[in-house]
Amino acid sequence: CQIVKGFAYSKDGMHAWNLVKLDDAGHHLLDLINEVLDMSRMEKGQYALEENEFDIEQVLSECMEVVKGDFSEKNHIISLNFQGLKHRDVIADIEKVRKVFENILSNAMKFTPNGGKISINLKDEMNRLPEYSTFEFTVEDDGIGMSDEFQRHMFEPFSREQVSLDASSDGMGLGLAITKNLVHLMDGNVFVKSRSKEGTSITVTLVLKTSAGSRRCSA
Repeated sequence: CQIVKGFAYSKDGMHAWNLVKLDDAGHHLLDLINEVLDMSRMEKGQYALEENEFDIEQVLSECMEVVKGDFSEKNHIISLNFQGLKHRDVIADIEKVRKVFENILSNAMKFTPNGGKISINLKDEMNRLPEYSTFEFTVEDDGIGMSDEFQRHMFEPFSREQVSLDASSDGMGLGLAITKNLVHLMDGNVFVKSRSKEGTSITVTLVLKTSAGSRRCSA
């Protein structure tokens, strides 16, 4: 048998380990290809909004579990707060809202070191438009943060900060560009506060229609 990173593997075990790594690489490549295709469609104006009725609290919780699973070995301390959420049931494009949630959560977990803290908050306030509410989604971490220089062009396609935690943090620099385009497509805004080596806070605001009979959450 062979010794790999302090563990003994038989030939069968090594073969299985290689298959897992190959599968991970395949998923990573597929994600990169999908990001390039998404960016291309946005630049050509080929993205259209759909209307779905869904529970926004449930969607965010599901996104957090999916993304957290990709970084389970980092043992982040994660807090999820819905105390300011007054309406759960909304009418919007569920896949685009889900993509925004997942991109921001993934960035926070990717660039926060082992054992770091990540806080997630979702709340809403009544909007001047009848049957609409302004939703505010914020993710704050104590990760590596971003330099002032990078923040000046962080939403440009293929922009990447030179400093990263490790090789697994590498990407094509499309996540933030896609997120901003999706948010703007839904007439929302993205706000970023970050300091190098101190952490990052990203807030997305979206004005969404609340469905008739929407469940109200206790404040």
